[in-house]
Amino acid sequence: MSERDSGDITQKDLLKLLFDQAQHNATREELNALGLSLNQRIDKLETKVDKLESKFDDKFSLVDSKFNRLNLLLITTLVGVIANLAIQLLK
Repeated sequence: MSERDSGDITQKDLLKLLFDQAQHNATREELNALGLSLNQRIDKLETKVDKLESKFDDKFSLVDSKFNRLNLLLITTLVGVIANLAIQLLK
């Protein structure tokens, strides 16, 4: 038999190359499927975060309005007390 060139590809080499390529393609498909699944999960989480943020904003607005009313009540009471004291001093 004649000696083979180092550039010759044997059937075994070809089968190994095809097998490796098939594994690579399967891995790529699995990664693509995993990426799609992760994107869907992230979208669901973003939706939940948006809903929670909206609820938080509503609660914060409620607390803020109550705080503003409390401040107004406090200021009104102080003005009333000061006015009452001023009236008593002027008598």
